[in-house]
Amino acid sequence: MIGLFRSHPESLIDQLKLSGLNVFGQIFIFTTLSWMGPIILALITTTRKIFSVLASIVYYGHSVDVWKGSGITTVIVGLVLEMSYSIFKKDEKPKSETSK
Repeated sequence: MIGLFRSHPESLIDQLKLSGLNVFGQIFIFTTLSWMGPIILALITTTRKIFSVLASIVYYGHSVDVWKGSGITTVIVGLVLEMSYSIFKKDEKPKSETSK
């Protein structure tokens, strides 16, 4: 590794940038997990991944056949349903013990 940095010093800067972004990402994951919980973290991660796939399809002009389209649609529908469930669950008021 040191030989690589000696022969290509610009790669050290790239490695430092990559390491810094990795640290930032880990802090974001830890903070999200601590404040919002694992379900929200999973939603954020899945949403980020599906947008990365869609951006790649658009940017690089990848083809999308029926199977790929159905997979993308399934993920998006699952995300919408999970978010809707979370929103409606918050709106429900817990029944009190005296109302039995």
